Amino acid sequence: MIFKGAIFDLDGTLIDSMAVWKHIGAEFLLSHGITPPEDIEAILKPMSFYQSAQYFMEEHQINYTPEEIMEMVYKQVADKYRETIPLKEAVKEYLTKLRQKEIKMCVATASNKELAAYALKRLGVLHLFDFIITCDELGTGKDEPHIYSEAARLLGIDKRDICVFEDALYCVRTAKSAGFKVVGVYDEAYKMDREELIRRCDHFIMSFKELL
Repeated sequence: MIFKGAIFDLDGTLIDSMAVWKHIGAEFLLSHGITPPEDIEAILKPMSFYQSAQYFMEEHQINYTPEEIMEMVYKQVADKYRETIPLKEAVKEYLTKLRQKEIKMCVATASNKELAAYALKRLGVLHLFDFIITCDELGTGKDEPHIYSEAARLLGIDKRDICVFEDALYCVRTAKSAGFKVVGVYDEAYKMDREELIRRCDHFIMSFKELL
């Protein structure tokens, strides 16, 4: 595909971090003596971090503000972002290739901006991006297209000339419905969605190595 700009998801797309988040909602509720719903992962999946904190507060009567809840969760995952979470295969090489072609790039994530920047800097790729934009900054999750539209505006590129890289099916649906080209990136966390991702995406990869 030919494109002038690229918007990259972070978790599960650029970095191999989905296992860190898989049980975090259930673990947080259990730490407060609350039995989590069986479908807690599905409930939280489309939410921004702030929306998830609001959910814990409102639906489970966690007696803290959303900001305080977010801080508690950050503490549970921060060390992994700072020390151990790796890039996915061939990510650095592909990003470098795009930068050499003068493709403008950004990260659009539902994760904490500080942790995202720290991890990307540690992994030696932060300098390749023009900026990081987060769902929490905008107050919406990736079930709405606002984060992609705002990223396109900041990149200064028409959305028809931008490719979005995502691993999650609901994000792919959102980006496609908003008029972006989409590359689906395989992640074990969404292996059950692989066939539909292949159908919906403009291109689907198991690894960024395929794009080198």
